[in-house]
Amino acid sequence: DAKLPPDAKEGRDAKLLPAQELSDKLMEAAELDNPYTAQTIMTLKTQIDLLDKVLRDKRSFVEGQLARAQAEITSEQYEEIKKVFYHFDKSKDGLLNQLEFAAAIKAMDFEIADHEQQPTFLRFAKEGQRAEEPAAMTIDLSGFTTFVLQQYKDNDTKDTLFAAFETVANGKDTLSAEDIRAAIPQEEADYLLSQLELKDGDHGLEYKKFTEAIYGGT
Repeated sequence: DAKLPPDAKEGRDAKLLPAQELSDKLMEAAELDNPYTAQTIMTLKTQIDLLDKVLRDKRSFVEGQLARAQAEITSEQYEEIKKVFYHFDKSKDGLLNQLEFAAAIKAMDFEIADHEQQPTFLRFAKEGQRAEEPAAMTIDLSGFTTFVLQQYKDNDTKDTLFAAFETVANGKDTLSAEDIRAAIPQEEADYLLSQLELKDGDHGLEYKKFTEAIYGGT
């Protein structure tokens, strides 16, 4: 109850009051057997307390996930995530279906191939989040934030690798074998030289295509 908002606790107690009064009358009359139900006021309170705990645990989990996400993105980025999420939440229930999710990620300029969109959605979606559609798969704000955070991390990694290549190439679009061997150990240099392709019409090695291939770009 300490974590239950006061107005919610008062509303819950008000709904239990008739059951409590009936239970008191039955106890006074020494009527302990109720032919209409096996429930007692104590079992009702126990079940409600268990439900409270489940809801508190769920809320704590979601808040923890969001806190971890917010720790790794700026407040401005998180506000943008929420803005996009709620803009495409057409049902206004805090959930996105697959079409809404696809529109939201497109609005954030994340490029996901058509054949990857459904698997990506299902990886972050859950069922049973809509009471009227218990079998429907949907994504809540926590799941959407986790998805976006992963994209930021992937992009940061790709950008970091690309920046490293660019530094070694001294700003040029291509690398030479000498550039690579001067920058990294021989074993790693040999591997890169076996993977990098010659740029069309040039003797330089194409590092942008290699970087895009590693991180799934086009």
